[in-house]
Amino acid sequence: SEESSGSYTVTKKENITVEKPQSAENGTVSVTVGGENIPTGEDDISTEEQTVTVDAKVTGADSVTTAKVTVGGEALTAVQNTSYSLAIDTDVGTLTVNSEALRAIVDAATDEDTDVVSAVTLGIQNTTAQGAADTTATYELTAIDTKGNEVFNSGNGGTITVTVPQLTDGTHYIYYLGADGAELIAEAQPAEGYISWDASHFSTYYI
Repeated sequence: SEESSGSYTVTKKENITVEKPQSAENGTVSVTVGGENIPTGEDDISTEEQTVTVDAKVTGADSVTTAKVTVGGEALTAVQNTSYSLAIDTDVGTLTVNSEALRAIVDAATDEDTDVVSAVTLGIQNTTAQGAADTTATYELTAIDTKGNEVFNSGNGGTITVTVPQLTDGTHYIYYLGADGAELIAEAQPAEGYISWDASHFSTYYI
């Protein structure tokens, strides 16, 4: 920026970094992603095939049922400006936000008065009931800004690909659990130990 004296002040953009705990606490891992410049050569940040991937896994974190990854507004905006997807790889599963969904999330998290983009916490929780059959699983997916607002709804646009461990070798049926009951929204075949489906909004899903 130019000062009245005619000189310029250069503001260095901090690289996007990932802050992770050393272990899970009561089955929960909370990770923070901050900064505004997409780095190269960072251990926990990689960019390939038009996707910025955040490694939010915790080494040796066993029995993790909930992963919460808070991505700062500047980091969200930086990835959005590349038109790349944003993949959040956690111990519970991977959430891959396509460019359209990311743009919708940034828009929903932007304060109308200040144009400041709020941090957003992306959450994936395995809420499968204890004692349930090994061939079933339930996942709760959330995307919440700092005001507690859900910022990824069916009207926002775009999709987020959800990838979780497979349960059987056969076809997996994914149901959305809503107020009107269960609705089949996808069928998925296992690939390399995982299954994936596209979500147009976040809620509870049953496999």
